[in-house]
Amino acid sequence: MSTLSTHILDISTGTPAEGVTVSLSREGETLANGDQRPGVSPPLAPSRCRRGAIA
Repeated sequence: MSTLSTHILDISTGTPAEGVTVSLSREGETLANGDQRPGVSPPLAPSRCRRGAIA
């Protein structure tokens, strides 16, 4: 199984962006959203997933 982490930076300050919602989905099913913390989401089986962010 694999894990995934993502980091979104505010390029104007070079610091982590605030107020950004991130989600991970596979075939229309949400696997994780902005409420997940590192190490909390379930392990990921090899597959094609899509990551999205909305500021």
